[in-house]
Order: sequence, then C-alpha cells, then structure tokens
Amino acid sequence: MENFKDILNNFKERFSNPLVFSFVCSWLVFNWPIVIALFWFDAVKFQEVHQQSIFQFITNEVTAKSGVIYPFLAALAYTGLAPIVRNYIKVFYSWCFKWGEKWNLAVIGGGMISAKKYLQFKQDFDQRTETLISIIGHEDEKRELYESQLTELLELKKELGFEKLKNQEHQEFMRELRNVEMLNGRWKNTYQKENGEPSSETVTIEFGKYIIDGKFNEKEHKFDIRNLYYDKNNKDLVFVKAVSYEYKDKVGPSERINFNALKFESKDRMVGTENGTTKIEYTRI
Repeated sequence: MENFKDILNNFKERFSNPLVFSFVCSWLVFNWPIVIALFWFDAVKFQEVHQQSIFQFITNEVTAKSGVIYPFLAALAYTGLAPIVRNYIKVFYSWCFKWGEKWNLAVIGGGMISAKKYLQFKQDFDQRTETLISIIGHEDEKRELYESQLTELLELKKELGFEKLKNQEHQEFMRELRNVEMLNGRWKNTYQKENGEPSSETVTIEFGKYIIDGKFNEKEHKFDIRNLYYDKNNKDLVFVKAVSYEYKDKVGPSERINFNALKFESKDRMVGTENGTTKIEYTRI
C-alpha cells in the first residue's frame, strides 16, 4: 500500500511540472485523431478507414514529428511564453481599469474636487491603509512583548519592594534597639538606699545624658546611658549608667557603673532593679 502511494506521489510530482503537463496537452492536440479513435471508434469504423485495429491506426498516425518533436516544441514555447502572456494580460487589465477610472474622473471633472486632487487623496489613502495593515500585522507581537516586559517589571518591583521593606523593618528594629532618645524627658527616680530607706531624685534624660536636678536648680550631669537594649515584644529595657567624664572624680569606684534592668509597664513608667539588688522605679513627670 505504501509503495502504491509512493508511485502516485511520483506521478503527481511529474505531472505538476509545467513542461510535462504542457507536453501532454500538446501531444493530445497534435494527435487528436487517436483520442477520437480511442473513445468513439469500433471495429466497423476501423475497417472503413482501412485499419484492422486500434493499434494499427495509432502506429500509422503517430510519427516522430507528431509524437515527439512538435508536441515538445509547443510545450517548450507554451511554458516559456505563458508567464509573459499572462503578465501582459494583467497589464492590459490594469491599464483598462486605470483608463476607465481617468475617463470617469474626466466626466465628473466639474464636480466639487478635481481628478488630480482625487488621485492625490486616493494615493494618500492607499499609503495610510498599507501602514495601518502593517501596524495591525505586528500588533499581536508587540502586545506579547509589552506584556512580557510588564510582567518582568512588576516582578522586579515586587522583589525590590520586598527587599526595601525588609531593610526598613531592620533599620526600624535597630533604631528601637539602640535609640536612647526614647528615654528623653524628666523622670522621678524612686529607689531604696543601702539601709532600706526609700529615696528619690528628679532627673532629666537628654540624648543619653543622665542629669540630676539638685538644690537651687543646679544640674549635675552625673551619668551617661550606654549599651541600651529594648525588647519591643517583651517590653524589657536594659542599659548601663556609666559615670560621666565631668563627674568621675566625685563618686567612688562602686558608683561608676550601675546596671539597670527594667520593664516598660507603660510609656511613662519603668520598674525594675539596679545592679540586681536595688529596686528602682522611673515615673515620667
């Protein structure tokens, strides 16, 4: 079955060749008596033309010229001249159409627009039409490219936005972690002395400076707040009160560093211990 299909395809390719097809048609034209004899002649008619059979009739009719030379030359001429003739026919039709259009425009030349103007408008319209067709033809391709680039841009913006948000959250966390400004303001510091008696002092904290309000409105910059750590989730706050440089000669060695471990009960109240033993409470004034 496959071999039969191959044979048919081979025949199809051969007869689709313009020269082969033209040769077959030319041969049928030059040998038309044979075609008629094959379809309409019988034994009686062959005897009337003094032929015993169809084979004898074909042998007598076909010659080298009528069977090969003339059909081949005709096929060669047709194959070579047919495209030229076809183009001339197309040109003739186009000329007739253009001539008819000009004739029609000449007849209506007295109308609102002249034939020259009309031809200019028509040429401009044709050019615009071709441009529009070209744009429409590439519209889908450009749309797909635009959508692809837009998707990539949105994904990139999403990634950048996520990284920026993470960076901002980290900076905010570190700022809350180390920001001594959260303690700025005036506080009342209530604590216990070594003998267990309660005592208090009013202090002002400004950007890490621990300033004690003394008598007669004197201000004593006694400590610097350092190494502050604040746990926002648990409200835990720890820092070191280190004696300031300008006050270091006025205190004893044991008072130079005090470790505060506090709990932020509210924004105006801190409760905890100092140096692990002394209970201390800060209340914002």
